[in-house]
Amino acid sequence: MDRGTQEEGTFLSFCELLHKRLPDCRLLLLVSQDDLARREIATEAKKKEIVDDFVFYDASLKYLFAKLSAF
Repeated sequence: MDRGTQEEGTFLSFCELLHKRLPDCRLLLLVSQDDLARREIATEAKKKEIVDDFVFYDASLKYLFAKLSAF
């Protein structure tokens, strides 16, 4: 298993554990727009409904606050 696959599995497992233990907790990931591997992980986590959403951390504060208020 390569490091990227292992990292993805660990990250998704962590998010799944949080989701199961805190089912009423909303999970919003901050991801670099330039990091393709982590963008794919975040997209997969959202598709599997492990996290509620993700935003790019280089987005504007206005956009981030809008996402947070939508929760």
